[in-house]
Amino acid sequence: MLKSARAFIIFNTLEGLGGDIIYSNPPVEDIEDEKFDLEFTVVLVSKASEKELKSELNNISEIDSIFIEQIIVDKPSIEDREEEVEGEKPKTIISQLEKKRIKI
Repeated sequence: MLKSARAFIIFNTLEGLGGDIIYSNPPVEDIEDEKFDLEFTVVLVSKASEKELKSELNNISEIDSIFIEQIIVDKPSIEDREEEVEGEKPKTIISQLEKKRIKI
């Protein structure tokens, strides 16, 4: 099967579990154009457990390995909310998310 078709199935499976993919490496456009080798990385925000994710992803054929690293994010502090209200950019955790990711 085409790599992009397999990736599409993976993305749909993750989103079907109530998840939101907020980051992918390579970018989604490159994955769709099959401009990637044999692996890609996504950051998924989901309430699904690691067990649920692995179970669903293991049902997809031709996946060699799945690596999941859970990231627990604290709720924003009062200071973060005040910054947002005042129009300033709130503190972001995307740099942390890029370092810790779900690898499929």
